[in-house]
Amino acid sequence: MKALLIGMILAAASFAADVSGVWNGTFSYKQQDGSTGEPRQAFLELKQDGEKLTGKVGQSADQSFEINEGAIKDDLVTLTAAMPEGSLKITLKVKDGKLEGDLLMERGDEKRKATLKFSK
Repeated sequence: MKALLIGMILAAASFAADVSGVWNGTFSYKQQDGSTGEPRQAFLELKQDGEKLTGKVGQSADQSFEINEGAIKDDLVTLTAAMPEGSLKITLKVKDGKLEGDLLMERGDEKRKATLKFSK
């Protein structure tokens, strides 16, 4: 019975996509009028260990922040990173070999939302 339970847990863990590697893409801030700003370069480096994710996120490898907390469950990736005087909260979905989702940047009283799109 114990071996069956362990086998089921390992099988369930294997269904999560492997998102390890370097991802490049874009982020676009949402403007106050509801429109989306011009896309800017985005960078994501992930190392996956089961459901735990570590790595960096930013505009490039040289301009990036360490991921404080990262996780993947099924096709949902959640990340947080500290930046000078603020934080980043990211939620991404794995879809067709790409990562797409939202970013919330908080710095003091300022909060900005952006859409993210990454591919390998």
